[in-house]
Amino acid sequence: MRGVALNFGGSAGTLVSLDRMAMGGQNTLASAPGAMETGRWCDVRIDVTGPHAQVFIDGKPAIDVANFYPEVTLSPLEAAASFAGSSGEIVIKVVNFTEQPQTTSIRLEGAPKIESEGTEILLTSASLEDENSIEQPRKVAPVTRRTSSFAPELTRTFAPRSLTILRLKTAKASAAARPRKGTDD
Repeated sequence: MRGVALNFGGSAGTLVSLDRMAMGGQNTLASAPGAMETGRWCDVRIDVTGPHAQVFIDGKPAIDVANFYPEVTLSPLEAAASFAGSSGEIVIKVVNFTEQPQTTSIRLEGAPKIESEGTEILLTSASLEDENSIEQPRKVAPVTRRTSSFAPELTRTFAPRSLTILRLKTAKASAAARPRKGTDD
């Protein structure tokens, strides 16, 4: 679980603490000394503006943390590849998180012979605000096209804000599609 927790009287000598929870651990970002009084109500106010958090107890400042969560930086591209045994295809999925086209090289080491023809499935849109509706049910929809530029080493450009799925045929997939001598397929 990831998140931020506000802890009241969680440890001896601590009135309140602001803790970051991540990967099963806990890191105290800030704390205020004191003790919680049993049976007494407190007025608690929490102000959060961007990464800045302030905690007030009974109108008095208790915690002030300038950056209570770390900035998240995404890499421009993320990719995963797998071998679909049933079809004999190599499947490569690439996500471009950026607002610009991203060009990268792909090298498939140890893969069977790659056929130059395959399939590209592209899901993208001109705007982050685009969505499907009754009037435009396919405004944001995957587009599938045949392509003939595949090889064990290739360079491709991926569209902005996109998911691209490349399906590369291997020699195994091509051989499976051809009838064998002596069969009635």
